[in-house]
Amino acid sequence: MSSISRLAKFGQIDKLQQMVLDLAKFYRLSLNEGRTLIPVRSELEQAEAYMSIQKTKFGDAVTIDYDIDPAIGKYETIKLILQPFIENAFEHARMGDSLNIRIVGRLEEEQIIFKIIDNGVGMPAERIRQIFDPIEGLNTGFGIRNVHSRIQLHFGSDYGVTIGSGRGIGTTVQIVIPARKIGKT
Repeated sequence: MSSISRLAKFGQIDKLQQMVLDLAKFYRLSLNEGRTLIPVRSELEQAEAYMSIQKTKFGDAVTIDYDIDPAIGKYETIKLILQPFIENAFEHARMGDSLNIRIVGRLEEEQIIFKIIDNGVGMPAERIRQIFDPIEGLNTGFGIRNVHSRIQLHFGSDYGVTIGSGRGIGTTVQIVIPARKIGKT
């Protein structure tokens, strides 16, 4: 909302209009009529709406690349599994003037694998361990644990979130869910 206010204050009407449209789309897709399971294509649209809002805010300082297998759109997922990691990249990964984020979505055997890859500051292995530790991670990584837990509760312990990262190299978040066609369980 502060970005919208700033755009209005400085009379950037075209950017303001685009950000409001993207925000409306983001919330419409997030609410999704109260459903937990949504089509993967809707999850991707919601993530793209969020990325568009951030792109309007940060401009050329951010580049966004999508590498999505169109075949995954016909499958289902629990909602809001991508956006928290994209938000983390914007909040924690930026190093200097630029940030590149790449969103990958692949169908591999009977699984859908998403990757959110950034070229940001990265984090040490100890930090990743703390994020997934229910006691040490009480004050950190809540969104990550929330997505991981929701995936495991819904799909089982074979699925969930893993993180690979290196200081000064960036971070790759991998999300694995089963490939289940819409309406089939």
